[in-house]
Amino acid sequence: MEKRVLIAEIYAYAVCLITACVFIYGATTGVYGIVQVSWPQRTLQIDRWPSYDYLQFWQMASGSIGGPALPESRVKSMWEEHTRTLIMQERNRGFEDTVKGALMIALAVPLFVFHWKKATQFRSGP
Repeated sequence: MEKRVLIAEIYAYAVCLITACVFIYGATTGVYGIVQVSWPQRTLQIDRWPSYDYLQFWQMASGSIGGPALPESRVKSMWEEHTRTLIMQERNRGFEDTVKGALMIALAVPLFVFHWKKATQFRSGP
């Protein structure tokens, strides 16, 4: 086997390995994105998730900002609006991740197939 053919075969297999890794990463990113869209409460980071302690913080902050305290119903509606905003942002990130994963898969599969065919042609000979 010529040295040139051997280098081309190694290159083709290396590209196949890299595209297989990109495919796996794209698939996991896409699946996680689908989970983010369908169940954002599960994937929202714990430090961003508003808890009841957070609601109490809103209640305390509303009275300590140099003015009359807001009514509890107003504070609760602010907290609920903040929660809805966080969930919508998580869904948006999930949609973006799903699209990114699909694009990675769409690019990796044809590259893998092309280079795999080339590598097997080099292996079988002329």
